[in-house]
Amino acid sequence: MITYLYGKVLEILDESIWLKVQNVGYEIAVHPKHLPRILPHHELEVYCHMMVSENDIKLYGFLQKEELLLFRRLMMVSGVGGKVAQAMVSHMAPDALVHAIVTGDEKTLVQIPGVGKKMAGRLIFELKDKLLSGANVLPTENASSGDSSTGAMLAEIIEAMETLGYTRTEVYPLLISLQEENALQERTEDNLRLLLKRLSEKRHG
Repeated sequence: MITYLYGKVLEILDESIWLKVQNVGYEIAVHPKHLPRILPHHELEVYCHMMVSENDIKLYGFLQKEELLLFRRLMMVSGVGGKVAQAMVSHMAPDALVHAIVTGDEKTLVQIPGVGKKMAGRLIFELKDKLLSGANVLPTENASSGDSSTGAMLAEIIEAMETLGYTRTEVYPLLISLQEENALQERTEDNLRLLLKRLSEKRHG
């Protein structure tokens, strides 16, 4: 399984690039939205998903690890193929897409090219609980390899909030909001205070 490639861009096509890696050329499907960010004859790192079918082997490429991870989650949904999943990930930032799914925001999801009302419903039904579980609850546009500690802290926050009687469905959207506002603190206890304050404002607002 090829999950990461680093090399020189040989060619940029309409929906793919050719990447030279140690004298081997790979054709990688990249969404047209991202092609303007890629420069010919420059070094590039690409996070990849290799899809093998009876008649073809195809590499889907992403410029951020979080896009690849979310792409793989989307592929778990019945009826979602590689091209549609790539279009979804490329249409909006990963955290915004996750937020739309876990909050059941069907109106936002159907604005994505290739996603109709039925598919939006399947995304919410099949992925909501999966995206609300585990340590990697916030795939973010600006995340890096050093963010594993943040993921662990967020999981700790959710667990603590559940102990206090709150549900993941209540907590998760507020965590997204805090992250989008760059309001998350370094200490878990500080973030718990922020969440409790937001929940109180929401219930009494």
